[in-house]
Amino acid sequence: MTKNSITTIQISKETHDRLANLGSKHDTFEFIVKRLLDEVEKK
Repeated sequence: MTKNSITTIQISKETHDRLANLGSKHDTFEFIVKRLLDEVEKK
């Protein structure tokens, strides 16, 4: 992934914490969000 292909989104501290709680210690937010998107797209 090049620097140009990365973007930033603003989320609340509450949302940040909720996302963090869905992952393991070494999971990135990229991984957590992709996993959630995969689940939603299955439906």
